Amino acid sequence: MRNRYSITEFVKTSYAFLITKFTIRKARLIRRPVYIRGKKSLAGCRGLTTGYNCRFDLTGKKQTLFIGDNCEFGDMTHIVAFNNVMIGDNVLMASKVFVSDTNHGFLGGYQLSMYST
Repeated sequence: MRNRYSITEFVKTSYAFLITKFTIRKARLIRRPVYIRGKKSLAGCRGLTTGYNCRFDLTGKKQTLFIGDNCEFGDMTHIVAFNNVMIGDNVLMASKVFVSDTNHGFLGGYQLSMYST
């Protein structure tokens, strides 16, 4: 069995590669669609490869997300970094992974979180 891209997949990947080299030059391949809010907060990314529909929510004011060398993120990876998130070198993340350094805040004196009672 041969592992080949279809014509459509080849065109989509080629387009994503070209856009990657214009936007995040150090990255290997950022597949589209991708959502990056606060790109100024993103650092590192040498050799980064992402799947489809990845999302990065950052402050945009200071460096809050550092991605090490040669990392690969699966489809629909979502990272929220408002304070500080550091991902080391050679990290492989599966699809649908959520990483966050924030919580849902406070409401009426009670902290809103998944574990509140």
